[in-house]
Amino acid sequence: MIDSPNLHLEPSESLLLHTDGITAARGTSNDPFGEERLADALNRLGERCTAQDAIDAVTEAVRVFTGGNDRDDDQAALVLTATSAVGLTTTA
Repeated sequence: MIDSPNLHLEPSESLLLHTDGITAARGTSNDPFGEERLADALNRLGERCTAQDAIDAVTEAVRVFTGGNDRDDDQAALVLTATSAVGLTTTA
């Protein structure tokens, strides 16, 4: 959860935004997928993963956790990755 209205990402750092349908997805024992499982799915990725790799990892982790019965709520995710500022100039 981000408390600050401003966030600075260094080049190649990413931010994952998701709907609550991902963390609220219910497993076969009716417990929620939760933020800890979400973090675990992302932490298993290497530092050089792409935005698509992150989306695929989250999608697969939720699918496995729910046994494929994960459609009770909307599920959407967006990964924003900072790029290098090479060639850009800023003025104060």
